[in-house]
Amino acid sequence: MQEILKKRNEVNDSKNQLTTVTKSKVLLSGLVFCGHCGGRLTPQRYQERYTRKKDGTERKIDQMRYQCYHKSRKLCECDGRATYKAEVIDGAVCEVIRDVFKRVQVMPDKHAIDKNIKQLVQSNAAEQKK
Repeated sequence: MQEILKKRNEVNDSKNQLTTVTKSKVLLSGLVFCGHCGGRLTPQRYQERYTRKKDGTERKIDQMRYQCYHKSRKLCECDGRATYKAEVIDGAVCEVIRDVFKRVQVMPDKHAIDKNIKQLVQSNAAEQKK
C-alpha cells in the first residue's frame, strides 16, 4: 500500500503507472472499466432538487455514480448504460471481498494441511502395499 501511495505522489507524472484519480468518494475511482466498450468509468456526482406536488416538501438527491467516459462523450458505439450507481457497484465489490475474507478465515493453516497430506500419502502407500 505504501508503494502505491509513493508512486501516486511522485513529482514526475509521466512515470506514474497507477491511477491518479483518487479524490473521488467512490471506492473504485479510476479502476473500473465499461464491460461493453472498454472505456474507463469515471466518477460523477449527481444532484437534483425537486418539490413534491403531493405535500410541497422539497426533496434532494445527492449520489455518486460511475459514468462511461466513451458513451458520455460519444467516442464509440457503446451499447451499455451511460451511468451506474456507485453504491450498487461498490456494494457488490465489498460483498465479494467480504466473502473472500470469510473463506480465508475458515481455511485451515498450512501446518494442518501438510499434516493431512502426509497422513493421506501414508495411508495410500499402505493401501498400495496390500
